[in-house]
Amino acid sequence: MDIVENAEKVQRYTKGLSEQSLAADEKTRDAVERCLQRISEAAIRLGEVEAARSRQISHGRTFAESEIICAMGTIPSTLA
Repeated sequence: MDIVENAEKVQRYTKGLSEQSLAADEKTRDAVERCLQRISEAAIRLGEVEAARSRQISHGRTFAESEIICAMGTIPSTLA
């Protein structure tokens, strides 16, 4: 399940419920908490994927290799 699906479930589960009603309804509260947990886990995975993706820049160079190029002002033969 993805973030959107779980967010839609939370909306369906809580539609028409007051804060007090939700607090008193253990099953619904547990279901909502589980959906929020899935959303959180998916967001963490998305962050990890994006971080890995951002470490790779054009020409397949890693971030560290790019830093060397910037520091030297030229592409070393070992990275060319």
